[in-house]
Amino acid sequence: MTGDCLYLLRELPDNSVDSIVTDPPYGLSFMGHKWDYQVPTVEQWAECLRVLKPGGHMLAFGGSRTYHRLVVNVEDAGFEIRDQILWVYGTGFPKSLNVEKELVRLLKEPDHWAVKAFAGWGTALKPAHEPIVMARKPFRQTVANNVLQHGTAGLNIDACRISTADALSGGAGGLLSHQRDSTAPTASYVLVPQIQRYGYSQKSEPGAARIRQHTV
Repeated sequence: MTGDCLYLLRELPDNSVDSIVTDPPYGLSFMGHKWDYQVPTVEQWAECLRVLKPGGHMLAFGGSRTYHRLVVNVEDAGFEIRDQILWVYGTGFPKSLNVEKELVRLLKEPDHWAVKAFAGWGTALKPAHEPIVMARKPFRQTVANNVLQHGTAGLNIDACRISTADALSGGAGGLLSHQRDSTAPTASYVLVPQIQRYGYSQKSEPGAARIRQHTV
């Protein structure tokens, strides 16, 4: 099927789609385009919910500044919000105002103290990620029964794993960084018990928890 999804969705029967992956408008008014004036409405997400099988998942991309509006509408349409995935990249172009240059333009004095004080300042971070909401259509039976009936509700976790040749360690503090990376230590490390590493211990008492600070 090829065409406007807003119209084609209406032609699909109920509970007929296993999963949805979509990159909808972010509501940023990108380059003044009318189609990006707002995020999809609750009614539009409700149509996605209708065609999904019970337990079917949906991934919807969003903008870092308007993601909250996207997720609220998805949830209000009846979806269960399951998690968030991040698309991380390094090619974003920062749309930041140069505060130093603005001060020079305002004060007409390049050597003014304020110009020097705010050198390197801007007003926005470089775009480097896009959040993706992972939502699921609710179902009224166990996961096992739903998988048998519809083939949905679960995630193929093993198929999502990224293999690596790096020697990774499970658990925080399992290996010091120089041990993990086979590099020379940059300082004299002493591996201390976990209770000292985090600087406190807990002692249970009736009705309260006492925290005793340690000097490391």
